[in-house]
Amino acid sequence: MRLRSVLALIAASVLATACASEVEPGVGHVSLATASTFASLDVNAVCQLTTGCCAAAGYGSDMATCRTLIASVKGLSNELDGVSAGVVTGPNVTYNDAAATQCLTGIQGLGCSNMAAAGYKSTLQSCFAVYQGKLAAGAACTASIECAPGNFCDAGSRRCAALRAVGAACTASDQCSYRGAGATCADGQCVPPLPDGSLCSAGLECASGLCDGTCVRTAATPFGAATCAELSGGAPVVDSGSPPSRSCAINKDANGFFKLTTPSGLDYWVRVPASYSTANPQPTRAVIGTHGCGDNAYNFATWAMAPWDVRATQDYIAISVGAGRDGQCWDTAADEAKVLAVLDDARSCLYLHQKQTTMAGYSSGGGLAYRTALHNAGRFAGVLIENSSLSTFGAGTDAALAAAAWKLNVAISARTEDGDYPIATVRADRAKLVAAGFPVQYRELAGGHSGTGDDWSLYLLPKMRPWNAP
Repeated sequence: MRLRSVLALIAASVLATACASEVEPGVGHVSLATASTFASLDVNAVCQLTTGCCAAAGYGSDMATCRTLIASVKGLSNELDGVSAGVVTGPNVTYNDAAATQCLTGIQGLGCSNMAAAGYKSTLQSCFAVYQGKLAAGAACTASIECAPGNFCDAGSRRCAALRAVGAACTASDQCSYRGAGATCADGQCVPPLPDGSLCSAGLECASGLCDGTCVRTAATPFGAATCAELSGGAPVVDSGSPPSRSCAINKDANGFFKLTTPSGLDYWVRVPASYSTANPQPTRAVIGTHGCGDNAYNFATWAMAPWDVRATQDYIAISVGAGRDGQCWDTAADEAKVLAVLDDARSCLYLHQKQTTMAGYSSGGGLAYRTALHNAGRFAGVLIENSSLSTFGAGTDAALAAAAWKLNVAISARTEDGDYPIATVRADRAKLVAAGFPVQYRELAGGHSGTGDDWSLYLLPKMRPWNAP
């Protein structure tokens, strides 16, 4: 199950309730504390469950890492209006102690396998019931949680207003159902909770309350590999592959980028983490990317593969393929072999972890990234796509998806006004990928075709962090 869908419940517990509770290790009951201490204690309760399940699955069990991630990932507040402790403990919100106990007890009872939608949704509803607003329609507000059930806080007027009906225009799910826990906002209008089998990105979108790429009634592994790798701070030991077989001349520019060339003359640009040692190389996660039409390998490396705002903490090897295509579009059929040649050459010079290498691309390069990753799925942990599509396969898309060696991870960022890759096409791609069994993380934003460094540094690149090839 995806991190976001699994943690919809955690979000409800950590941010919507923000009251006070603690699961005491080895005791098996929930004890209530004070409102001021709840946030940290509730994070501890959630991490007791999460790390326990992940440890049972063979992953690391790092409570400190889990606490940091649960407390810091801003996405956890998306379903819950981004409320602060000052709001939920203020005079406009009521606190239900009994619901808090039910919420935390429910979390304890979820277990590590075969999670049923009924139990999950019941627990989620208890967590939502901990805090409810008092303010009637027309009253001044700062967040929807201050408004009484049946209302939301209008961002324009900053006053509580009645929820909008299914089919009405919207910009956020809390306009369609109380704090977004029911009808949701999709493609600019309120839609009812989705039935089983529908594409989804979070449990709150589903009538069942469970999302595993599609709305489901049972999740066999509520804490899957990606969740465990991200939240528990570890992963099962995997074969990292052989170390570099030769020494390569590395001449870094002022920004840390350097150019390498394969024996056949294919050029590519690289940036390594500050901690990477050529004298004692260690297996390192890597991403290899292909630029869009008119761009060049160096420029793409600087704004997409290793944007300036990730360089200080960069923990992966970034590779941008030139291969004689600077300033040009890619010929996906002919250039797939060039990408693989660059990858092989990079592995001979640098210690790329063979199970943690991700393919990536923008626009024309996105088409090449899809083609290379799907045709050679065993060599990649996943593929990152910005403003592109599966159109490179034409009528052979379904066959290409079916032929992939494994259902590798996919993360997509798209723009709703993209004239080169229409959003309807990208949505159809997502549907095909999900239907074929690929784990897809997807977002779409307003705007045209141009790519941005933020798409990579804030959304796409972080997605590859827990990915491993089998």
